Amino acid sequence: MPVEAIRVLLGIGLFHRTIIATAASAAYRLGCEGKWRADSRHTKFPDEVFSHPIFQISQDKMPVIRVLKAPFRVCFPRRVDWLRH
Repeated sequence: MPVEAIRVLLGIGLFHRTIIATAASAAYRLGCEGKWRADSRHTKFPDEVFSHPIFQISQDKMPVIRVLKAPFRVCFPRRVDWLRH
């Protein structure tokens, strides 16, 4: 089967397990950020996925802070100004 050959060449596990693991990782990240809703009908996982103890640990990420105004100014002097200084 060509899918199995590609899986072996790329060195990845079974596709369905890889997909579930990636989705669980994203769900865990969203849960730690308070953005995960488990009661929605499109958020179903197999029962054994979140039973692993690693999913009970909270993350220690820092929140993203965006500074929209830079505290510095960039100046590009003209060539004449270079010669003056």
